[in-house]
Amino acid sequence: MANTISAIRDARIPDLAIGTVLRGGRRQKVVEVVYRGQPGFLKIFAGREAAGRFSSSVDSHRIAADLLGAGRNRSVELLSVFPAHYAFVSAAASGTPMRQFLLASSRPERARLVHRSGEWLQALTRNREPIPLQAWKLCAWLDDLAAMPEYHRQVERGLLRRAMDQVVTLARALHGSTVEGSFSHGDFHPENLFVDRGTAGLVVTAIDLETPETIPVVGDIAKMLTWLEVDDDHGTSDEGGISGCYRWPMLAAMGVLPDSDRRALHFRIGVSLTQMYLTRGSRTPRNRRNIERALGAWLASDHPRLDG
Repeated sequence: MANTISAIRDARIPDLAIGTVLRGGRRQKVVEVVYRGQPGFLKIFAGREAAGRFSSSVDSHRIAADLLGAGRNRSVELLSVFPAHYAFVSAAASGTPMRQFLLASSRPERARLVHRSGEWLQALTRNREPIPLQAWKLCAWLDDLAAMPEYHRQVERGLLRRAMDQVVTLARALHGSTVEGSFSHGDFHPENLFVDRGTAGLVVTAIDLETPETIPVVGDIAKMLTWLEVDDDHGTSDEGGISGCYRWPMLAAMGVLPDSDRRALHFRIGVSLTQMYLTRGSRTPRNRRNIERALGAWLASDHPRLDG
C-alpha cells in the first residue's frame, strides 16, 4: 500500500499541494497542505494497523461532525479521504491549540478553559449507555509498556512498582463493573483541542478523533485531567492526584457521575499517570518530576473525593 508522503506526491492528486512535514513518525505522518485552495493537513497512517486506524479515524470524525454540528462545540472538517493511501485531508482548525491558551493563562482562566473542554466532551458523549469496564485489558497494556526497556530507564522503580500494584488491586475490584459508555474522542487532551474566541463565546474544535466504538467516558476525562496536571509545574495534585482547579471544572461540566464511574475515574487516572510515567517520564526531568508528584498523591488517596 502506497502510504508514504513520496507516494502521494507521485500520485499527483488533483488540487493537492504538499507543504511542510510536521510529523514523520512510524505510525503516522502529518503534512501541511493546500487542498482546493484551502489550507489543511494531510494525515497518513502507516504501520501494520494502518488500514484499521485510518478507517476508524475517518468514521470517528464523521460521527462527531454529525453529533456536534457547527455550533460552539465542533470537530475538524474532513475535506477529502484517500483510501488507497490510508490518508485524509482535514481543514485547519480555527483558533489556537488549547495547551497554548492554558500555559499563558491565570489559574481562574485555566479553570474556565477546562470547564469549556468538559462542555465539549459532554456534548459529544450525551448519548450514553451502560457498558462493562474492561479493567484487566488496561493492566495488560501497562505490563506490555513496562516490559519495554526504553520506557523506564529514568523512572524510579519503586514508585512504578507501587503504582502498577495499585492499578492491579483496583482492576481486581472494578473489572466488569458497569460504567457509562459512549462514542467519545479516544485521545482527549489539550493538544487535540483548538480554542477560538468567537462572538458567541469560546468555540472549541477537536482534531485527531480515534475510535468510532463505544468506550468508557471516564477514560477521556482521566486523560485530559492527567495531561493538565503533568503540564503544570505548580500543580497541587490534591484531589486523588489531580489539582482541584482542574478536577472540579471538568466534573462540573460533565455533570454528576454515578458511583461506579467515580471509582472507575480514580482507576483510570492511575492508569493514565502510570502510562505517562513510563512514556513521558523517561524523556525529561520536568515531566518526571510532575508525574511523580501526581502519582505519589494518587497512591496516597485511599478514599479520594471523586464527586463533582
